[in-house]
Amino acid sequence: MIPYFRPEALMLLEGPVDLGPFTLQNIAIQPWGVMAAVGFMVGSWVCQQFAKRRGIAPKVYADIVVWLAAGALIFGHLGHVLYEPQTYLNNPIKLLQVWNGLSSMGGFFGCTLLAVIFFRRQGIHPFRGGDILMIGLTFGLVFGRLGCFVVHDHPGVKVEEANPVVAATLGVLAVAYPDRAELRAKGSKELEKHPARWTKLQKQADTNEWSPERLSYEVGLEAWHVPRPAVGTARFDLGLMDALLALSVFFLLVFLARKPRPAGTLLAVVPLAYMPVRLFLDTLRNTDLSQQDTRYGGFTPAQYGAVIMIFAGIWVFTQSRKHAAWPEAGTKAWEPPADAS
Repeated sequence: MIPYFRPEALMLLEGPVDLGPFTLQNIAIQPWGVMAAVGFMVGSWVCQQFAKRRGIAPKVYADIVVWLAAGALIFGHLGHVLYEPQTYLNNPIKLLQVWNGLSSMGGFFGCTLLAVIFFRRQGIHPFRGGDILMIGLTFGLVFGRLGCFVVHDHPGVKVEEANPVVAATLGVLAVAYPDRAELRAKGSKELEKHPARWTKLQKQADTNEWSPERLSYEVGLEAWHVPRPAVGTARFDLGLMDALLALSVFFLLVFLARKPRPAGTLLAVVPLAYMPVRLFLDTLRNTDLSQQDTRYGGFTPAQYGAVIMIFAGIWVFTQSRKHAAWPEAGTKAWEPPADAS
């Protein structure tokens, strides 16, 4: 079992700072954002290396990152609407807050559409472009999901509530959330190191006549971002499990890419290998820590998305059989053009 941890954000500005017409709150570089950015960069780099070997200009996979980053943000946010429909109906302006609430499945669908458009504009068949893209995407996803893990924003069910076989085999990947004593200790350190950061809670403590122990506990909860029902529990971390799944699929793709295969083969392998496991992982989604558990007919939006992607993978695989194996014999690695001067 993994002890609970959470890296601190790098604080650039501690607010609130009054700027006249508006007020700036705390501005910080968040661990998840850093890991997501690293995922895009290393994913692009991996794509570029495979593209070179197959005679494709690596710049293609440097340029597509901009498209996919925007697509992940916009379509990922739109996909999140399915998890909190009432929130967006009550406050439609939240639809424009693309940074607030993301769904990986929404990002998958949106980025698939954008990738097809991008490759066609580049004169590259989407099956060929997609084969290489999947290798980098799965490797980049490892870092993105590790980012989810380090901030624990996808906690699952309690280990003891899971199927006994699942608990026995996957329990070692569970995270042990801090108990009340650990949270009080964390809160005391925070109050000592950054007293100004917790002014709001200190005012609440004065108003509600909290004891020093209660104040430390409340500060510990906020500093570590621990949901109250998770205190002292051991839970699966879906971010970590998804990262390990993505890493496994990446290694499978690298193995398959060792020799020529029909265009679209690697593109099809990803939904066929990744989505069935993702379908299972969503059965471990918590139901007691947030309001983001909207289900339709007993299934989550991600599970419906996974089923659609599985069928899409089957279609791509059948269509790929109509294409020749690539890279073709005699394909030369890409080389930068000679200097025109």
